Amino acid sequence: MPAPDKYDLYYDYILDKTNFPKPLFFQYLGFLKKDYIYIDSKRKLLDQLEVKKDMYFYDDTHWSPVASKIIANEIDKVVN
Repeated sequence: MPAPDKYDLYYDYILDKTNFPKPLFFQYLGFLKKDYIYIDSKRKLLDQLEVKKDMYFYDDTHWSPVASKIIANEIDKVVN
């Protein structure tokens, strides 16, 4: 399961994007044919971003427990 990095998830919130190219990985990945179970982790986190803040630790690039729980719940849905 590919996971979005902090830059990718919060890109739309960057005010001056002059020196920051748009991340395209998930945009292209979404259109590819998949013969496997796929969880769109970026979409799942973005869907919750307005409700739940701090998907990443503020001083780090790792998921916070908030994001980890969202993705763990999605994995649980797929497995069960």
